[in-house]
Amino acid sequence: MDYKPALWERITVFAAATLIVVIVLLLAVRNQAFSDPNLVAMVRIVLSLAIASLGATVPGFLNVNLKGPGLAIRAGGALALFVLTYFFTPTVLDPPPPPPRPSAGVNLYGGDLPPELDVPSDRKVGFTDASMRLGYVLTYRASLEKDVLRVTPHLKYLENQENGGPVLPIWIQGYFFTVPVLGIVVNNPTPAPIAVSAVVLDVKSREFKRDRWLVVSQPYWKSDAPNTTMIEFDDFGWDTFSDASINYDILPISDSQPGLDPTYDAIGGAEVLLAVPGLSWERDLPYKAAASRYANRFYGATVFFPLSEEAITRVRLRQCTALIFGRFTTSNSAGQVKTYLFATRLFLSYPGGPGRINPSFKYTVKIEAEGPPTIVSLPVAQEVGAGKQDYFLIAVFTEKPTDQLLRLRVKLSSGDVLDAGAVSLRTFFPKHYGNGGEPSLIDEAYVRAPSSKGSE
Repeated sequence: MDYKPALWERITVFAAATLIVVIVLLLAVRNQAFSDPNLVAMVRIVLSLAIASLGATVPGFLNVNLKGPGLAIRAGGALALFVLTYFFTPTVLDPPPPPPRPSAGVNLYGGDLPPELDVPSDRKVGFTDASMRLGYVLTYRASLEKDVLRVTPHLKYLENQENGGPVLPIWIQGYFFTVPVLGIVVNNPTPAPIAVSAVVLDVKSREFKRDRWLVVSQPYWKSDAPNTTMIEFDDFGWDTFSDASINYDILPISDSQPGLDPTYDAIGGAEVLLAVPGLSWERDLPYKAAASRYANRFYGATVFFPLSEEAITRVRLRQCTALIFGRFTTSNSAGQVKTYLFATRLFLSYPGGPGRINPSFKYTVKIEAEGPPTIVSLPVAQEVGAGKQDYFLIAVFTEKPTDQLLRLRVKLSSGDVLDAGAVSLRTFFPKHYGNGGEPSLIDEAYVRAPSSKGSE
């Protein structure tokens, strides 16, 4: 006996199948890709079942025969519709590529030193060029870590100091403390020009770092005032001294020692002291001294030690200078104890020599080393031509060592904002210069970051 479905059964199947087809059509017209390929297979199965259900309610009969190598399928009626819709799905066309859009990126600008950092001279080699070769210029290096541009300062003397020395009698005026310059690249691949209206520095965090810059003096022995010779250690950085002591020895230096002029207190490269015969930090050091005085000056902290007159007498022959070397131990402001190796000269006759020229700098943005998150917007009026690139340089100036996390963006006059990327920026600037690098003091305009959260 043939089964004939009731009218309500046909209506129910037809309504359910139609609802499924409508839902699938809505998924198609929303014009969004499926996040999981398995969802595509499931939709095909559900759609095929719905089409087969619709076919079951339509009068007539359909036969399908599929034959191929190792494959034979025969179906009729609703099952034939399922086979047709499942195995003969139209080819899915790849979506067209998105239209080109402007973009921005950030990097560390690494060109030659600006000419204003060089000292005018009739010499063939400028003062800055020589300092760069000798490692007397603070430079910045960048690396990309997890989509963050990490910028860090590098200077041979500071890196040696971080590893325990040696601390030397350097002339800090002979060093150049450059500022990091960030390069913002704006790329316009579109067929029409765009206009850049601003570059935004979103300062997410900033932390003051009490970095040291240690220097040891070159003491002078006075024949008319014995037992008064003092050696001092200066921190031209940002920390303090406490519980300081030294262990040291004094050795004679020949007046013919290469690289050391016995009548001139400036040293072309203080590292030449390390070549003096007899210098060895591994052996026992016969003399000790505790700090006799501490001082906090405008350029940094200072600690003073008396030198043994007996040690000075032992080397006071006919030569002009002697070598003082040893270990300097002190606690910092956080109570941490650290020992540094040091080497310097003792003058047994008073030297003389010319002064040095302090460098001057140019700054664009000044961001205080401490404070809450803030936003700095730099007004820009620049058109980037169709198919062209443009480059914007931002020098970030801080008066103190600091760790900062920045997010840089580029605003267009159309209202669009291009994300140039994140920068983790570590800077160094010695306390010795104080405000000497303030752009306002050398008539250079710059933008000062606000102390509270600003608006874009």
